[in-house]
Amino acid sequence: MPYTHYPSLLGRTVFISGGSSGIGAELVRAFAAQGSRVALCGTKPGGGDALVAEITAAGHAAPYYEACDVRDIPALQALLARVGARFGPIQVLVNNAGRDDRHGLDELTPDYWDIAPYPHSTPIRCQTCRCWLSPKNCRMRRGEC
Repeated sequence: MPYTHYPSLLGRTVFISGGSSGIGAELVRAFAAQGSRVALCGTKPGGGDALVAEITAAGHAAPYYEACDVRDIPALQALLARVGARFGPIQVLVNNAGRDDRHGLDELTPDYWDIAPYPHSTPIRCQTCRCWLSPKNCRMRRGEC
């Protein structure tokens, strides 16, 4: 199926956390097809290799993949800095990393229910601040979070 082409995405630097599988991988494919410079992370070393190979085989620029647990804030910040050095300031940020535990309803506990929706709220804030509010990237020059 042909997709709409968005000229405004051509050459844009895109970072997608949780981009090596599922919805994140579909987003990586879509941005790559638009001609964006795509970087992504997932938790497994080599976890993005097949996706990168698929995208390059389709004739698009190779995305940059690196394993990173986004809950490790210093590692996440270092990764975002490497992406910025490689592609320039991140212009499109997709906070897609999430917890995807599969289990039956009878396995839910009150403690799990309390943390399930929010395990990545701090990394989301830090990714957003690093990409948009840092003095190097921010048009408003509001400083780091």
